[in-house]
Amino acid sequence: MKKLNKKQKRMILIGVIVVLVILVALFVKSLFFVKQDRVYGDRLDGIKEVQVSDDELTDLGSVFKDVAGVTKTDARENGKIINVLIDVDETTDFNQLKEASKKVPEQLDKDQREFYDIQIFFFGSGETYPVIGYLHKGDQEFVWSNNVNG
Repeated sequence: MKKLNKKQKRMILIGVIVVLVILVALFVKSLFFVKQDRVYGDRLDGIKEVQVSDDELTDLGSVFKDVAGVTKTDARENGKIINVLIDVDETTDFNQLKEASKKVPEQLDKDQREFYDIQIFFFGSGETYPVIGYLHKGDQEFVWSNNVNG
């Protein structure tokens, strides 16, 4: 077997170090950086069993159709949150909207109600609006933003 000269030994050592650095980098990457194929990770597991249909979302907005001053309604699902968007006139009575809001969770079945949080946004001009109401999946009543006295 032929002896290696100093230059060949140095090249082999550099090659071994490069291979070790690459292996360590791959290990660290797999250890600290989890595959990000979903925006919400595993927090949405089980959502297919309680999916809210487009018709059900429309029904959530239609709860406000009898309140005077409501001009437009929309509802969207975003992950585990259902957003109900309501456009109102500045003269719309917030207490009527608040009362109608109690009917929103009733439009969902029990499993959906236990899975989704609900946010209601009242958009309008004036001192009262906009107002945001939030209902956590485990709560019974909406919590309203602090710009209303109701």
